[in-house]
Amino acid sequence: MSEAQALATLASAAQKNADDFTEYRLDDFAVYCDTRAYPCEMRPLYHLDTKNALGDFYFSGILSNDGQDKVFVKRVPIAAMPIDNYGDLSKHTVQGHLWLESRLNRGAQIYYRLGRPAKEYARFFRPSLWVADLAKHFVDFLKVMGEKKRKVSIYQFRTTFCTWLRRIHKKAPAFLEWLEQYPRDDFRTSVVANIAFLHKEAVGVLEPKNVYFHTLWSEVWDFSRYKRQAAAAGLRTVVTQYTYDCFRHTLFADFLQVVPMSPETERLRNRLIRERHLEMPSALHDGAKDVSTTPGERIKNIEPGDTISTHRDGELSGTKWKREVAKGFEDIDRWFALVQSTHTDSRGGRVFDVIWYYRPVDTLCGLMKYPWNNELFLSDHCSCTEQYKIGEDEVLGVHDVEFGGTSATSAEFFCRQTYFHGERKWITLDAAHLRCEHAGGRTRAPDFVPGETLLVRVKTSSPISEPCELIASSEEGGKTEYRLRRLLRRREVDPEARAARPNELVYSDVELECKKHRIVGRCHVRFFPAGAEIATPYDRDGVGACFFLSHGQVTDEEGVPRCVPLEAAPATMRQGYDPATPMAKLRGLDLFCGGGNFGRGLEDGGGIEMKWANDYDSKAMHTYMANTESPEAVAAFLGSIDDLQRLAIQGKFARNVPAIGEVDFISGGSPCPGFSRLTNDKTTAQQRKNQSLVAAFGSFIDLYRPKYGLLENVPGIVHTRANRDQDVFSQLICAIVGLGYQTQFFFLDASSCGSAQRRSRVFLAFAAPGCRLPAKPPPTHSHPPNTRSLGLGMLPIGEPMAEREMPAATPFRFVHAEEAARDLPAIRDAKADVGRASCGSPSSRGA
Repeated sequence: MSEAQALATLASAAQKNADDFTEYRLDDFAVYCDTRAYPCEMRPLYHLDTKNALGDFYFSGILSNDGQDKVFVKRVPIAAMPIDNYGDLSKHTVQGHLWLESRLNRGAQIYYRLGRPAKEYARFFRPSLWVADLAKHFVDFLKVMGEKKRKVSIYQFRTTFCTWLRRIHKKAPAFLEWLEQYPRDDFRTSVVANIAFLHKEAVGVLEPKNVYFHTLWSEVWDFSRYKRQAAAAGLRTVVTQYTYDCFRHTLFADFLQVVPMSPETERLRNRLIRERHLEMPSALHDGAKDVSTTPGERIKNIEPGDTISTHRDGELSGTKWKREVAKGFEDIDRWFALVQSTHTDSRGGRVFDVIWYYRPVDTLCGLMKYPWNNELFLSDHCSCTEQYKIGEDEVLGVHDVEFGGTSATSAEFFCRQTYFHGERKWITLDAAHLRCEHAGGRTRAPDFVPGETLLVRVKTSSPISEPCELIASSEEGGKTEYRLRRLLRRREVDPEARAARPNELVYSDVELECKKHRIVGRCHVRFFPAGAEIATPYDRDGVGACFFLSHGQVTDEEGVPRCVPLEAAPATMRQGYDPATPMAKLRGLDLFCGGGNFGRGLEDGGGIEMKWANDYDSKAMHTYMANTESPEAVAAFLGSIDDLQRLAIQGKFARNVPAIGEVDFISGGSPCPGFSRLTNDKTTAQQRKNQSLVAAFGSFIDLYRPKYGLLENVPGIVHTRANRDQDVFSQLICAIVGLGYQTQFFFLDASSCGSAQRRSRVFLAFAAPGCRLPAKPPPTHSHPPNTRSLGLGMLPIGEPMAEREMPAATPFRFVHAEEAARDLPAIRDAKADVGRASCGSPSSRGA
């Protein structure tokens, strides 16, 4: 029956209600629209008038006079969905107060009250009711706050909104039932997930001036809260003079532009450089170093502590070291060494045990341009265990080296860092580095001390390592024996806690003994009282080798082990980092910040607080800001990194342009398309621009001279055998190490850190002298099956610059996609925004 005929049938028995409009009850209904792929596709009610691409909506169902005179109608066009109870805080829900107005009845004061949905439509209607109640509470909140002249921002939905709701609706059953469907106090995700519907309802209930009084809309609706910074003419990448000089031979050099530095910026930077013992700005060394030779008399008086040079081994000698020439560094046929001791060989000649120096070409710097031709790096590579020694007759010269100096030294060379070849890192030179491990007089600290928590291969055949507490160690036959206490996995030993987190432990009396080769590494274990909220990073299921415990294992009278809550942390155990301890955090600048995943992850580590963020994309920048603690927590710079850097170089500091000396930490993941294997043509102007932004990152380091920093990018940024003389990543290493920074390069898979995806990335971490260089994160999860070893780049000895770590044992197995998605709602036929997802639940959608 048509709608008009149905109304004629029902009209004789219809009665107008007190509000002078006519209503009929609609039951066994379904709401749908016609899409290109699926005609009559059912949709939730909050899609009505919020998704233009869906076009008209229709309903089919049974109309009646409150259950009497039932008439079935089909494909009735919907004009609107009126909702009652807005603005009445004594009403706790809108359920039972939703109507549909048809296009035929537009303006006729005839409405269809929604009753029981059709069985097949129920899964669309239930979330529609939840969102409708959210709209009521949302509009009521805006109205009340507006009357108090208080602007509502997205940040109020973090905790204030829920607190207000609980105060208003208290223990009302309908309210509590609604609240139980959303498992946390932070409503930002539900607001953002349904913002179009909430906007429609707010505009329909409140006057526009009362709606747009609130800043929420500029933050998550039209994305106008953060204004784009005025862009300077041109697309060239702004860099400092030092950075330009380092990168001027690259393929994107034409995209680089040096902006003169203001006197104020230069004054602030120079003061900071002196405070942090970094390299002062100066012109790069263009030619090879003119290395001296030494008269024979001086050579005869060589003593431990002298720096000598000798001819490099020829490739026919069997050496692994290949003769390679770096840019501007042709003098490569001489090797340098620090004398440790002198001996007399069987022929009566003097020979020397030495620690070798490395020159930039021998390190990760590779074939790229290193800024200083007079810098040597001490290494951890000595000749003590080598068969062949440097003879006195092989010495070319004895050289004056200033330890801890800079490129401006009056000595022939300077050495301020030690290069650890195996770990691919530079560390500030220490007095202990001047003596190799084989030399006498060095006191070696024990590898581990009692109370430390370690990862141990309890079963040598198992690929899983287990957390243990070190009780004691002893020496036997020149080898160390370790006695350890097992820290058991709670889900494995407590029948009542099978759903415990994989990193929750139980303190036990089970002991074992092992040798050092079975100890995989350290882990972090912290006590939390039973039932307490687990703080980050211990709430991340073991990422970072972080575990927690709240129970101990005891044996009852029947000899059965049971898990009972601990009253306090075990007295002997050295606990991991305490997130509750107040600490001064590094003030961070988040470059190429995107939506904030990288920066937010760094903050979750506990030591960094992002204060400034920059991105070119408006929606990404607004997303980043919507997820901060408060609008005052971070200063956003929406615009090009070039404009941000230009303003800073010119001394035009502002709240979102930090002054030199304010920034302690800089992170960035420069655009990867210029290096990604998915980019077919990396030679286009756009991709050259993307590549040049690595230089922009390096320039920020030169300009701001932070204490710490971290760069992330795709593996393709590192060249392999081909085009190593155009390796942008190695050139960045040259620039950062040339400033005096301790630096480490490492390669990680996201799957090794608990993610259900491979997502391989390279990282460059650096720290100013006197600061502790962060260690490479340990792999905590095993590789998925069929994972192959992988090397990136190439060093002069033929080894990769970095390799995928293939651990023999890890504390957790890899997380497969099914496990990672286990807590998500069933998608059934993959209808978008239906079920828990429509509520923006934590497991389904973020702000």
